[in-house]
Amino acid sequence: MTYILGGRKLLYALSHANGLPSLRTLRNHMAFTRIMPTIGTISISDILHNIREVVLKPRAAAGRTTLRGVNLMVDEVALEERAVHFRHANSVGGLCWRHSPAVNLVLSTYDSALALVKSLKEDKVHFAKEMTVVAASCFGESGTYPILALPTCKHVKAADSRTVYDAVMEAWRSSGAVEKVGRIWSWSTDGDMVRRIAGYEAFLTQKLSSTGKSRIIHGTLAGMTGLNLWTGPNDVTLDFDFKHIFKRFCTLLRSPAGIAMNNGLIINPTMLARYLIRLPGLDTAAVHDLLFPHDPQDVPRAVQLLLGIIALGELDYGAAADANTVSEVDALRLLASVIKSLLEPFTNTAMTLTQQVTSLATFSHLSFTLFRCSRLQYIQTMVKNAMFCLAKQQELDPMSPFYLFQRLFGKLRMLGGHNSAMNYLQAIDRLGHACDLQGAFMRNPDLEQGERRLSMSRSEGVDHLTMKCWTGDLTAGSCHAASAWSAGRDAALEILTKTSVSPEHYDYNALFAHEDIDMLRPWRGGKYPGVDSGIDRSMITPALPPSPALASPPSPTLAPSPAPALAPSPAPALAPAPAPAPTPTPAPALALALSPAPALATQPELDPEDSDEDEDNQGDGVSFEESIPADVAPELELPSGRGVTPSDYLNVNGKWVHKQRICRLIISKDFEPKSIVRLLRVRGHTNVNARPRDDTNIDPAVLLGPNTFVVGDPILTLLRTETKVSLAVLRTTAIHQDGVSRSSILTSTIQNPAAKVKLTGQILSMTLARKTGASDLADQPPTSATVWAADWLDSDADSDWGWIWNGEYLKVDSVMRGTTGGDAADKVATDKVVLVSVPGFLTELVNPTTVDASVRLGEGTAARINSMGRSWEIDDKQMGIVCELLWGRAVENKVAAGSIVGVKASNAFPYVFDDGNPALLSDIPTQQLTHEHGEKLNRVCECCGQCYDNPRAHMGAHILCKMRGVEQSLKKPVSNVALASCSPHSTAQVGDSLPCGFCGESGHAACTVYLKVKKKTATIQSNCRLATPLKYAFAERGSVATPCRNVPVICTLCPSALAAGNPSAAQPAQWRYNMEEHLLTAHPEYASPHNPDAQQRLPHDVWTAMEITETEQRALGIPPSQILARFARVTGPDEGVDAASQQLGVQRRATVRTAPTTTTGRKKRKGNSGAAIPVASGTGSK
Repeated sequence: MTYILGGRKLLYALSHANGLPSLRTLRNHMAFTRIMPTIGTISISDILHNIREVVLKPRAAAGRTTLRGVNLMVDEVALEERAVHFRHANSVGGLCWRHSPAVNLVLSTYDSALALVKSLKEDKVHFAKEMTVVAASCFGESGTYPILALPTCKHVKAADSRTVYDAVMEAWRSSGAVEKVGRIWSWSTDGDMVRRIAGYEAFLTQKLSSTGKSRIIHGTLAGMTGLNLWTGPNDVTLDFDFKHIFKRFCTLLRSPAGIAMNNGLIINPTMLARYLIRLPGLDTAAVHDLLFPHDPQDVPRAVQLLLGIIALGELDYGAAADANTVSEVDALRLLASVIKSLLEPFTNTAMTLTQQVTSLATFSHLSFTLFRCSRLQYIQTMVKNAMFCLAKQQELDPMSPFYLFQRLFGKLRMLGGHNSAMNYLQAIDRLGHACDLQGAFMRNPDLEQGERRLSMSRSEGVDHLTMKCWTGDLTAGSCHAASAWSAGRDAALEILTKTSVSPEHYDYNALFAHEDIDMLRPWRGGKYPGVDSGIDRSMITPALPPSPALASPPSPTLAPSPAPALAPSPAPALAPAPAPAPTPTPAPALALALSPAPALATQPELDPEDSDEDEDNQGDGVSFEESIPADVAPELELPSGRGVTPSDYLNVNGKWVHKQRICRLIISKDFEPKSIVRLLRVRGHTNVNARPRDDTNIDPAVLLGPNTFVVGDPILTLLRTETKVSLAVLRTTAIHQDGVSRSSILTSTIQNPAAKVKLTGQILSMTLARKTGASDLADQPPTSATVWAADWLDSDADSDWGWIWNGEYLKVDSVMRGTTGGDAADKVATDKVVLVSVPGFLTELVNPTTVDASVRLGEGTAARINSMGRSWEIDDKQMGIVCELLWGRAVENKVAAGSIVGVKASNAFPYVFDDGNPALLSDIPTQQLTHEHGEKLNRVCECCGQCYDNPRAHMGAHILCKMRGVEQSLKKPVSNVALASCSPHSTAQVGDSLPCGFCGESGHAACTVYLKVKKKTATIQSNCRLATPLKYAFAERGSVATPCRNVPVICTLCPSALAAGNPSAAQPAQWRYNMEEHLLTAHPEYASPHNPDAQQRLPHDVWTAMEITETEQRALGIPPSQILARFARVTGPDEGVDAASQQLGVQRRATVRTAPTTTTGRKKRKGNSGAAIPVASGTGSK
């Protein structure tokens, strides 16, 4: 014990001071526990050896003969990624068990070491990143018995975990441990997705039988309505460690998406911060540490957060008047009830076993209901396993206590002292030392300190609970499981009836009447959501490198170990060493490492006579026996002599080198030690506090300010659903300004584009209802005809209607994927809450009126909103005006209709009248989207009534014919078309100057066109209602099928087009067919086809960009007599700038040469080199 706890120096000092045995004496007279490592594939014989040495012998020595239920636990321990040598197998260890069977691990020659290095470089095998430890523990006893230690590279599949399960259970059965220790009752994991899938496949294979050995526990469990009764072989069940569940719960709460409670209200860190600050003893810094700890795996911190939420549920908030506050308080109280029912059975040491089971049953029913509502948390396996193990304990020994938890690997990491990093060999040794230490305490329990000063008033104590801490009656026979389960269901019903959750989700009698619905399968069809293949936000999973591109060997089969015992290899009689066989010359780097280099001061000399360094000083992976020196340790000169095994050496260039040194300098030559700080060792871990955040800085003076917008306030914005753009009401859940999360923000900042504000929120479901005291009949249903008059927006009269929040949030169907049943037709679709993020400038703040929903919408609807029936109301006319205002703001900020945030349409959104007609559509972007997706529609020209495929080319022909005076048979003039604004009942007449190339209309801000040239991509930006994507280069070049070349071009004669500082920014452009009019009106000093006698000649590149060829005009139907004569007052391609032009200060730039592009950014095809994006430049350069 002295050596294990304090090291060799402490043992040396005590041995001289108190006459304790030396290390050599210990080695000669003591038997130390030896854990058999796994080299290559899993071996049954290795596990059998460990069960005998670690479980059976120590228990027999301690006099533990009472049969117990056994829980098998599996978890990972971090390893240093380096190779080590195991003498008993003459093989290299520390490589992943999954892929090492594909390579030769035996170091027979130096060539075999080089071959192993090559396999590592080719990713055929990998260094182990972690050690998977399988340990056994007994119900009702302290102690953990490691029986399998697997080095893993983390690239394992469910089939590999299933191999581990099967091998360990088979070895337990074959070793006789069932008769000497007890039957396996459960398998516990940390909830890792791969092991979870394997566990579901292994331990949900057969239904608990009502006959045979299972009849007694079946009689106990059958009375628990809704409990899943499917198990594995010998009634083994799956379990998840409760501490990991606490951490997963907190991970969900700390995630930006949060947890959905009640009918979908999101509880996230920003919301929690506003309420946690109300608790006594918590300030802003303490709240931040709870919600954003530096170590998310800190169990005491997680428990402290959960306890804080429980305290929030017990606070008195007074008579809250605001609808959002009432809804948030209701959600917090429901969340507190869920957490309390989960946390107390594991932390309240005064609870009896009956109270524990009742609390867990309450949690199980609440979790079942909430998962059916929102699918954001589901923790049922642990509860099921507790019920099964209780029934088994009552069958085995009803007078023994039953504890819900077992202590895991307590002493393994402690043995490393301040250096917890270890390689595989050191980890195996430490496991053995931990077993020796545990055995000593088992034989002498009075020597173990325990947790004498453990304080349950502090959350840190939760991480060190032991069985001795419990004061409540935990006798297995004292609990009637079925009655406690029923009491838990009644407690859950009492909680849920006070919430806004729909009763259909907690009608347990009706739900559990179906045989394929139980606590683990909340829907019909036998689906298990615990193995959903989607992303599990509750898991903190480090980022792993991609799986190696290699032909992985099949899942390893169980094979007997080549060396079932850790006995040293027999040393043959030493004879004169024969002449070494010729060996290939190693690579230069290897030769440098294996040869003396006296000239290099920093180059260590590899002396074959030098023995391996001390493990405590160097950490080279020397085993415990090898680290014990003689009283005077002589230098090892040759691989011969007493205690020297020649097979431990390899001949390298005529020198004998120890294989442990080969592993360190050759196989692991690129080794870099991991940090002893756990968070720094985790691959992909990102500190949540690395980026600045302000969402937990809760200042009441700021929150209550008159110009402050806080999380939870409502906003109005535009959202897109397929081909419709509609107004939406959002409840904000997050505020980000320039990437920094905030809890509040000044209202004047939100709509400033330069502030880069982004608001995230939930879409509220709104119902149109008549205002109180309205003149019309109250029972008249709201339709588009009764609500909106023709001049409803222009009228000064107030609207008689208002939009009221009905308590629902927009949810979309989401398919739940399970491992049972692969048929797509059997997949279950559930509702998940939708969160959207919109730019601040595309929002409008609103101050809704708080109303009594029971009067306006009825008692049933009011009960679904919150406990007080409070709701928000927004005036109908106000929303219509905002709808038009926001689209104007989108046009101003160059936001295309297709760039507006899109959501899936449902019954809750877009908002509609009772007759099904859309109520708050923005007409112009809706028309634009409809036209843009016109491949499935019949596009009809508004001017001529003909169908067309290309709106730009078709309208370009109309525009050119009007320019040249060609008569057309049109139903509507090209540039005098009635334009519908936000209301379909209002019209506005427009002028006929500079018509839009998409719709033929003019005078609309939405039709302003911009051209953005970035690298080799040209993009047209226009919010015209008929705008469609086009391939710019092909449109500019034209073709026989589409001769129209009317595309936007940049006129750099305009000062606005010469903005410096950001040449890739979108530039105002003119349609090519409008350039003649543009030059005449905007630049009369330049000659043009309609102003040939102007003072200055037209720059050559300007003319090139705007020229309409005779071939193009003929192809578009212009008679030869109406084609303009060729314009000649153009400067030459190489002419300089006229002096008069320089006096005017007109800056010009050369034609921008680039590859043909499209609005979608696709590059040009081969053979189109030399095409240019036309820029009407005012220079004479090329």
